[in-house]
Amino acid sequence: MDEHPAVGIAGSRLENVNGVIECSAHQFHSPRSELLEGAGLGLLTKLLPGYEVTPPLLDRAHPCDWVSGSSMIIRRKVIEDIGTMDEGFFLYFEEVDFFQRAARAGWQTWYVPESVVMHIEGASTGIKSTKRRPAYWYNSRRRYFVKHYGVSGLILADLLWSLGRLTFLIRRFLRLGAQGELRDPKWLMFDLLWGDLRATLTGQVWRLEKEKI
Repeated sequence: MDEHPAVGIAGSRLENVNGVIECSAHQFHSPRSELLEGAGLGLLTKLLPGYEVTPPLLDRAHPCDWVSGSSMIIRRKVIEDIGTMDEGFFLYFEEVDFFQRAARAGWQTWYVPESVVMHIEGASTGIKSTKRRPAYWYNSRRRYFVKHYGVSGLILADLLWSLGRLTFLIRRFLRLGAQGELRDPKWLMFDLLWGDLRATLTGQVWRLEKEKI
């Protein structure tokens, strides 16, 4: 950090209890990244470079959009410039929002694998399991997309995710790939799409946009 004054935030390499490296250098979530997430198709990812939220990890220090909030160093000036994390997020997406605000203020984020920590992802929340995902995850995702892309961006993200997931299910049905174990949380499609539709119809997302969060 002393040698790179333009870097506002840097994150560590994460290893699980077995020493396996977990990817902790990411690109920002966007409507296009939701298409890739829903489709799970390597060819599509190659056609849309730069939109994969979790690209293959490099074994060297390099810039990225955001790093895992489980281990990061933040320059004091960043907080002075953009403030602290948005407390409107209960859990999840709060660090992504923070990194995006920092980037817009001109700060760089770097992944630094020389710093190594052990991380047991989801140990507190169980987010890595296939159990039904808690409502606050969907609320945080909704808040993030409305905050950075507007209501239209949230709707587009859901449409593209749905399109991608439809192609995934068709390929799976026709045995054209996607035959591995499906690790989606239970009720993922319903909770994501119905939650956002209900929030739109009841005016929740419009209030979020009006608040200029």
